[in-house]
Amino acid sequence: ELSGRNEVPPNASTGSGRATVTLNRSTRVLTWNVAYSGLTGPLTGAHIHTGAAGTNGPVSVPFTVSPSPITGSTTLT
Repeated sequence: ELSGRNEVPPNASTGSGRATVTLNRSTRVLTWNVAYSGLTGPLTGAHIHTGAAGTNGPVSVPFTVSPSPITGSTTLT
């Protein structure tokens, strides 16, 4: 679930969404489908962070910014 309350730090954003992320363990291909709505302006960035819950770790998988839904894939090393 994507919401302002899940951000670090939490915020009162009206934006929301849902991400489906799948890893094929044998090929190491990560695929994603991210649907979002309710933003008060244009989307400026989207990505997956690496790190413990409740912290802002470094960006490990950047997404190409696009209208909802954002879809893509990458092979993890």
